[in-house]
Amino acid sequence: MSVTSSSTAGLVSDWEEWHARREADLSVPYGWLSLTSFRWLSESAEPIAGFPGLWRTDGERAVFSASAGDAVVQLRRGSAESAEAAGAAGAGSAGSAAADPSGADRPVDGELSIAVPEGGSVNWLSAPAAVGAQPVVAEVARRGGRYAIRLRDPQAATRVNFAGVPAFDVNPDWIVTGRFQPYPESRPVGTGTSRGDLNTEAATVGTVEFELNGTSHALIATGTAESGLTLSFYDRSNGNSTAEWRFVGIGVPNPDGEVLIDFNRSINFPFSFTPYGTCPRPVASNVLPIAVTAGEKEARTGDRQQNGTP
Repeated sequence: MSVTSSSTAGLVSDWEEWHARREADLSVPYGWLSLTSFRWLSESAEPIAGFPGLWRTDGERAVFSASAGDAVVQLRRGSAESAEAAGAAGAGSAGSAAADPSGADRPVDGELSIAVPEGGSVNWLSAPAAVGAQPVVAEVARRGGRYAIRLRDPQAATRVNFAGVPAFDVNPDWIVTGRFQPYPESRPVGTGTSRGDLNTEAATVGTVEFELNGTSHALIATGTAESGLTLSFYDRSNGNSTAEWRFVGIGVPNPDGEVLIDFNRSINFPFSFTPYGTCPRPVASNVLPIAVTAGEKEARTGDRQQNGTP
């Protein structure tokens, strides 16, 4: 891609604005940086450290019980992302559920339950934290047919100590055009996740072909041609300067299938910041045999170690 010095300056300015919004989104009070635990539910009622009450599942619903003295509140509606990949424009997203459509927070005194669709999540309950601190929220998630609880605490060290996401310098050479070749219909492809005890399926919709430095490449896309495509990929920088895998959103194809791929906007999945994600891996064939030295680098390890990541 040939650009002038003035257009390069504009490119850098646009990227800086985009990256500032990205970091602001990450650091919201109940965002990915607030996660402090992950727990699969069983049929036996059990406590979860850091949140009052007891949790279990009957297989179809997550079930919670507490007394009025625990001061737990049912939130008026769910607000969590439907899946870790929701920010990846369709890379494994699913519907979310409303916890209480009546529109009012309600104190919990007794037992209540909620059903969440596969791949979905909902911020369902909150419990008081220390005086002057924002409450802890319990998120209910359904993954691989199982229910799990994640706690979200705005006081989490990962959020409090967040100092931004390191990234490579913007380089126009990493901006290329590609061609989207859609499948006749979506194809489910099995893949792993950031958790060793969970697999998932990616709803793949076609391939994107492009050239880098004169070499042809093709990656399988997720998302939709109507709302935007996503490319999740491995490359040779993984484990050195970047996370184990990343993704880049490429927007809506032109009528002729042309897309713009800006690897400078490759970003990390939540697993790069927290051990409590369930992020889908790229399909096995989405491997670039080069080091993509563009976009976000691996999150600063100190941020994750504060929350107990090895």
